[in-house]
Amino acid sequence: MSTIFFARRSKAFILAAASALALCLAHNARADIDWSTPDWGGYSSDFLTYDVNSRLQLQNTFDNHNRVFGNSSGRRSKKSGAKEQGQKNPKAYQYQYSQSVSQQTEEAFIANLLDHAKKTGTLDAAAEAKIRRMQSWNFIPTIRETLRKKGGSKDSVAQAMAFWLVINYGTIRKAQDMGVETGNLVNQLETVMSKDKDMLAMSDADKQRLAENLLWLALVQIVIQEEAGKDPVALQAAANQARSNLKSLGIDPDKMTIGKNGLALH
Repeated sequence: MSTIFFARRSKAFILAAASALALCLAHNARADIDWSTPDWGGYSSDFLTYDVNSRLQLQNTFDNHNRVFGNSSGRRSKKSGAKEQGQKNPKAYQYQYSQSVSQQTEEAFIANLLDHAKKTGTLDAAAEAKIRRMQSWNFIPTIRETLRKKGGSKDSVAQAMAFWLVINYGTIRKAQDMGVETGNLVNQLETVMSKDKDMLAMSDADKQRLAENLLWLALVQIVIQEEAGKDPVALQAAANQARSNLKSLGIDPDKMTIGKNGLALH
């Protein structure tokens, strides 16, 4: 399975997210959340504060690059680290940003959420209003500006995939602020993606759509956990959704950890 597999499955992910979010908003709505001024679900120190230049990867990435993601600690010698840095090809994961593509992606994502929720009977007026309000949060521009200030690449599939991965990983552990340092995760994933022929063949627009869909999916997962509050049943439901997200890509959440040395499989 190559990274392009995620692009082909993105619609299915959006539909699954739609059901989970609509159910969450309809049955677990919290009156204390100010939807007009989001705090990104408590993840600000995890993504918006730390230098996140990283991303998720798919099953064959794990299989074909066990050297990077296997049972080792993730530490690298300076020599090997320099070699891996030299093997990176930004064309595989960076893209030229387009405002029109971003707007189209946002509109399509929200429309898919609403359409699927309506079809499954899980959307009431209040939940629909909250979903539509997500469009006013300036989510993608906020992330791009934060990354720009940090000197990182603000338009990268790598960073979006990492955000998605870390959010799901944290949700499973019912933690909103894990304090994950993502620098080594970035290096691992950028190196792997640089070897992915499908990513190298993708257009800028397709890479941007993939990246921004991942960011929106991560935001939905944040909202689901935030809405759960301290309700153990709702928190477990959010964790189950995160597990399902990872397993849909062939990733066993019980065999992965993310720490200061990056991503490791056990």
